[in-house]
Amino acid sequence: MLKNWTIRWRLRLAVAGLAGLVLVIGGLALLGLRDTVGSLREVYNKELASTRLLGEAEIHIGRARAVVLRAPQAPSAEIKAADVKKGTEYWGESEKAWQAYLALPADADEQRLAAEVTRARQALKDAFSQVQNSIAAGQTDVYYEQAAVLGKRYTAYVNANDALKRLYDSRAKESFDSATGTYDRLFAMTLGAIAFAIIAAFLTARSLNRAITRPLGDILDHFQEIADGNLQRAVHVTSNDEMGRLLAALANMKTQLGETVAKVRKSGEAIAASAREIAAGNLDLSARTEQQAASLEETAASMEQLTSTVRQNMEHARQANQLARQASDQTGAGDIAMVEVTDTMRAIDAGSAKIREIISLIDGIAFQTNILALNAAVEAARAGEQGRGFAVVAGEVRTLAQRSASAARDIKTLIETSAERSAAGSRIVGEAGTAMHSIADSVRRVTDIMAEISAASEEQTAGIDQVARAVTQMDEVTQQNAALVEQASAAAQSLAEQAESLKEAVAVFRLANQADDTGSAFGAASATTARARLHAVASS
Repeated sequence: MLKNWTIRWRLRLAVAGLAGLVLVIGGLALLGLRDTVGSLREVYNKELASTRLLGEAEIHIGRARAVVLRAPQAPSAEIKAADVKKGTEYWGESEKAWQAYLALPADADEQRLAAEVTRARQALKDAFSQVQNSIAAGQTDVYYEQAAVLGKRYTAYVNANDALKRLYDSRAKESFDSATGTYDRLFAMTLGAIAFAIIAAFLTARSLNRAITRPLGDILDHFQEIADGNLQRAVHVTSNDEMGRLLAALANMKTQLGETVAKVRKSGEAIAASAREIAAGNLDLSARTEQQAASLEETAASMEQLTSTVRQNMEHARQANQLARQASDQTGAGDIAMVEVTDTMRAIDAGSAKIREIISLIDGIAFQTNILALNAAVEAARAGEQGRGFAVVAGEVRTLAQRSASAARDIKTLIETSAERSAAGSRIVGEAGTAMHSIADSVRRVTDIMAEISAASEEQTAGIDQVARAVTQMDEVTQQNAALVEQASAAAQSLAEQAESLKEAVAVFRLANQADDTGSAFGAASATTARARLHAVASS
């Protein structure tokens, strides 16, 4: 039945079983811990707390009783009063502890014993108060009587309190015994679960060993035999699990590997023959490629010479274009200078006209000054001796006015002559400017023609360079083809050698059924096909 189970389900079952055992063991341990912790918590919260509070209440009452009983022997009234007061304080501390105990939850037995302790405490408190009163009143006889009563009632209180503490001690022991029993049971159950887990793990490991380890050993043996070249041993499949499917796949692989080895043996000789014929064809193709490479080298040399000539023409055209551009630039500069000269001559004409106007103004002023000087001389003559000095000044002014008028007329004559010459120069400059414009236009046309010639030369040079590069590339490709043909020849020879090595390598495998005749026929057919393809390539 297990043979039909897959390894996946076996592993799942094993893991699930072990996980279940772990859960059982862990659950038992957790249950034991829970019960133990519950018992300890109950002991701590109930028995231990109750016992502690009962002890505190009893201790404080004992201290109160002690200080009250020693008060009569005090050396002074102050010490006696202090002892009485301290006894009251101790009793108050005991009452606090007792009230804290009563606040704890209690069952019927606890309530019954606590009621007895309460009654004993009340009786003890009454006796304690009477002793304090007798001490305060200084009644020694009454004090000793009440002290005896206090001792008896204190003993009754201690007995009642001890009974209550014994109840808690017995319950704490019961909790301890219960926890111990729980531990013993869980310990035994855990040991049983561990033993069962060990047995289950052993059985699971044994089952997995049969399902995995042994088939893996068989598979490794088969692989080792395949590595040694033995393909004759049959593979036996004994199960339907993953190992069974792996063995079935191994059997299929061995069968296909055997068929592949047989095909390789059949094709080895055909590959070797075809490789030899390819090598012979590559040698012929290499010779033809070398001849083509020599022709392309001659063509490339001729193209280089043509390229050099065209480049020289292009360089001359470029230089002529540069000279034409320089002439055009210089002509343009001369044209600009002529324009500036024309503008200057026009400015000179305008300045001459203004100067003529100014000279006319000066001439008019001199004429008016002469008339004024003449009038001043007449008036000075009329004045007689008193106007003689003024007459001299008027004569000098008249003389200066006449000289100014004469100089103005001379300047006017010179300016008019200069204006006529400037007008003639302006006409000549205008004619020269027109001629410079014509020259500049002609130079620009020459420059444009030289630029077109230079551009055409550059385009021609670029075209020849492209042709030269194409020829060079064809030469390089041809050289590469020649190298590739040589490499192909070497590769074909290497292929033939590798085919022989392949045949020798495949000969290592030992097959169940040999098919040498079929392999020979297949090899011959492959060789015939390869020769036909090689002949078609050579013809093309």
